Amino acid sequence: MTDGDTSSKRAHEIQALYMSALAACVYSPVVGFLTRNYKRVGATQLAQIVQSDRSAIDNIFVGISDPSTAINILKFIYSCCQSSHDVCRSFSTPQNLDQLLRLMQGRFEIGDAALKQGFEITLNLLSVLVQAHPDTLLELLKEYLSLFATIFIESEVPTHILAAATLINELSNIGAIFELNISDFFASVSMAVANLTEVDTLPPYDRGLLDGVVDMIKQLVTEGGDQPAAQEFMECGSWNALWHRLAHSLRVDFNDGAETETIPSARPVNHPAREHDVYDPMLLSPEGILSFLHVALAVFTLEPYQCVPLLSASDSVVVLCLLALLGEEFKKYLNPTVKTPVLDEDSDGSIHTDIVLQVLRCFCFPFAIDTNEMFLHQIFECLCEVNLVSIVLNQCKCSVPYARLDVPIGLICRLALSHKPCLDEFTSCLRGDITKSLASILIHEETRPITTCDLLSLLGHVARMTPENAKSVSEVVLKPFDSDITPAILPCLSSTDVTVRTKSCSLLGNLLRKQNQGIIQDLPSKIKSDIFESLYQCLAVSEGMVRRSASFAFGNIAYMGCTESNGDGNTASTVSKDLGKHLEKAVPLLTNLLNDATPKTRSNVSFTLGNLSDWGSSLRESIQDSHALKRLLDVALQDNQMCVKQAAFVALRTAASHVSLKKDLLKQNAEEKLVEFVTNSGQNQSTTLPASARYAFSPRMVSARTRPSTYSSQSKVVIDHAKKLIDELRLID
Repeated sequence: MTDGDTSSKRAHEIQALYMSALAACVYSPVVGFLTRNYKRVGATQLAQIVQSDRSAIDNIFVGISDPSTAINILKFIYSCCQSSHDVCRSFSTPQNLDQLLRLMQGRFEIGDAALKQGFEITLNLLSVLVQAHPDTLLELLKEYLSLFATIFIESEVPTHILAAATLINELSNIGAIFELNISDFFASVSMAVANLTEVDTLPPYDRGLLDGVVDMIKQLVTEGGDQPAAQEFMECGSWNALWHRLAHSLRVDFNDGAETETIPSARPVNHPAREHDVYDPMLLSPEGILSFLHVALAVFTLEPYQCVPLLSASDSVVVLCLLALLGEEFKKYLNPTVKTPVLDEDSDGSIHTDIVLQVLRCFCFPFAIDTNEMFLHQIFECLCEVNLVSIVLNQCKCSVPYARLDVPIGLICRLALSHKPCLDEFTSCLRGDITKSLASILIHEETRPITTCDLLSLLGHVARMTPENAKSVSEVVLKPFDSDITPAILPCLSSTDVTVRTKSCSLLGNLLRKQNQGIIQDLPSKIKSDIFESLYQCLAVSEGMVRRSASFAFGNIAYMGCTESNGDGNTASTVSKDLGKHLEKAVPLLTNLLNDATPKTRSNVSFTLGNLSDWGSSLRESIQDSHALKRLLDVALQDNQMCVKQAAFVALRTAASHVSLKKDLLKQNAEEKLVEFVTNSGQNQSTTLPASARYAFSPRMVSARTRPSTYSSQSKVVIDHAKKLIDELRLID
């Protein structure tokens, strides 16, 4: 060997050594996953140097056919291209791409081991180039589309299939067309996902190994709504395999002892241990997880009865994965600056928020279909066992913006209103930060009306259970959680949304019942006045459903002050005097509603006026001044609804127990009118009544079995009330 040959060989060895050193500075092997961000800094700096010297780029590609430098050159280019779009543009020439594709086709003799790794790096590199400069690469790679499809379908190396899927997905997103047989597609996906045991090359930054196949499946299953595709996806084994891979990515400890022997995907991927990470994005990136959740929900929808059982066991891999995605550890791992493309029209761009909402939609799925009662019970038991209500409440507080709370609040309502243990879990959470969080949801301007209505309905249901629960609810809606913020109930009562106002009045009615009278009496005078002013307005609005609920609220407040007569026509109510003053102002408004078009409103108002007559002389004077007794008598004698007639007669009998009101009735010839009414009705049979003529308003619908079965039986009750009222008017005081 001549001196020149020796020098040339030495120079070549030095070049190979330098390239090896450069690759080591910027390329992240699997074992170095945790140092990837630091390597990226080095790659960015080197990319700037390379970009400034065009000749360096051409010189780098010269050695790609050399066995001693090929792999290190690919590692260097792959790393630099991920750090700079400008470098991607510089490398994306027909000559350079031709070199890469010749390597993939095995035209360079670089050895089998190097070719295998180089093949995978090249596929990933092409994906990076396509993503950086789609239009240029689409034109340059048109003639190689069939090659990429062949690799995806025919390769027996799982990582090659997954890398090819990522490249095909990137190309199809920019208009490339691939013709793949659906059976061959799922067979290839199933083989790759299930048999993924070794990983030699990390996927591109912010991508997971499985992201490409998940996106392709999403395109098949969700965008086309293709039920045959969903069926084949489940039958080929990819469905279960991907859930197991998601579990490995999230470090979910599921019971896989038996499954690891029969299901390859249940066995974790062999790579250097990173057990301390709560999440391994190498398999599925956050965007990949979100795509898979979209796939999951689509499969749930297309194959509901196969998927419902997956949510019925707390130790199933599906439930464990969904819960892990709602966990604090997963949230802390995600970089809060990571953004995702807008997948929903109301997306706020937070990848964590989008994942949380998609998980909750999966949990909502069984309640959106006609689920078997047995499975439904098992699902309720499962979700209660894992404390899902508490978890979702925490997500409402920390992770989901106000404008998107309709899904989590809706799920909480469904669980709490359908399953008593879940309701108990919700009530146990009504304290501290959760109380403030729920109050802020009710008053925030970005909260959707449907969210507010659901929450008001749930709180109303809780309030009527026990006095203790009512106290907890009052902390949410009646107590300001900050000195400069009004109680949550006030903006709800004045909302422009009719349903919100209706639900707010109903909540107050459920909250301010007789056994809870301490709640309203303990309120500051200013807040109490503001609440009543809002209720007055609700009595006078044009929307009938609001008036009905407002009359219900006043009915229960009125009943709060009812006591037994002490024998002189007066009462010994312990309810505060200022509350009575607020009710005095309501009497004229209530009297006007005796002509309301809604029978339930007329009935509520009748009972309310009767109960208010028990409050004391001041309120009885208001009743007389508003001519409420005359209007009540007209309703009792002339209304076309028997339930309204009955309410009016009950109210008149209560009023007649007080001397002043009894005299007022007699002045209006009530006795003669009642006698005529009874005579004309032709009813002589009396019906036994309960001992008390006073009624509290129950929010529950009365069962049809407890109502008079016929108009005739209802009429008998009304006639009996009329007869008893006649007897009371004839009594000498």
